[in-house]
Amino acid sequence: MNSCSLVDNDLAIKISSYGLPSELIAVLSAKGLSPAALQVAIFVVRNRLRRSRQLNERDRAVKSFEQLSSHLTILEPTPGEIELAAAYEAKAQALNLQLDTGESQLLAVLLSRSAALFLTRDKRAIVAIEEIIGDQFEHPKIGCLEQGNPVAASGRQKLIAVRQGG
Repeated sequence: MNSCSLVDNDLAIKISSYGLPSELIAVLSAKGLSPAALQVAIFVVRNRLRRSRQLNERDRAVKSFEQLSSHLTILEPTPGEIELAAAYEAKAQALNLQLDTGESQLLAVLLSRSAALFLTRDKRAIVAIEEIIGDQFEHPKIGCLEQGNPVAASGRQKLIAVRQGG
């Protein structure tokens, strides 16, 4: 499992919206990693892309997601991981932090299966994760495609910045 990079739904939507699945796969492959996602992500992401009113080219985004999903290792959380995720969500709520169900489940998978990387586009999730797990675990690797103004930088430029560590 330590060669998998966990991809959350918001990141899959962003990558697909910008038509960048090949670039993501290339970046991960160069690091010896392969993308992985929760099984439910296949249905959730596809439906959100199809129904989006913000996308001008929904069909292209759905095709991009199909390309990405053909490379995904599909994961199903174990009952123990689901319990752990629920505990993370409860702690986030108690601390008034935002951590959604998919993010908490991916965090549980990251820590219990020793996945190599958890990729998100949600900075608030990273803040929540840092507060929730603190020093409890050996430095899990979490990456973020920054939420920014798409006019200021194209998705390709943002992905290149991640590749270069910027």
